[in-house]
Amino acid sequence: MWIPQGTRTGSTPASQREFAIRSSDFNAADWGYLLNLDIYQDRMGQLLNDAYVKVTVEGWQDGTRRHPAVEAYSLDDLLTCIKLDTELQASYQAETRRAVLQQLTTFKRSPLFQEQGTALNEFLQPGRLSVVVMNRMSDELRLVVITALIRRIIAARIGPEGPFQV
Repeated sequence: MWIPQGTRTGSTPASQREFAIRSSDFNAADWGYLLNLDIYQDRMGQLLNDAYVKVTVEGWQDGTRRHPAVEAYSLDDLLTCIKLDTELQASYQAETRRAVLQQLTTFKRSPLFQEQGTALNEFLQPGRLSVVVMNRMSDELRLVVITALIRRIIAARIGPEGPFQV
């Protein structure tokens, strides 16, 4: 049995293992869903999407240096881009940037979100059933975490490295 990292209580059985999720398993739409933002219509959602694209696809500029795109991004990468990217500073009001930063920082503080996350080969082992217990999560977070895990499983099944190398 697996529980989200940071949700263990004194009554949680010791046999239950904790799992973490990689921030980079989430795309812009996932973050938008978690923050209740439309990434195409809402101004805050547009900022979130722009920062995500800059961090993961285009790269970004902070005025003194160019930051290359990174596929395996962290929440810190998104936060830093929103804070320092010259184009985002010119395109979005300080209040909009601050609001998105505050919401993302809430997730950054959660032990559930880690740079590495729990490896799929820990979750999925031949002949063994894994149960992921997420009753202490919001419906939104539960949906996005399950979606991210399913995406990783599918990518691992069809990826060039073979099954469960992700």
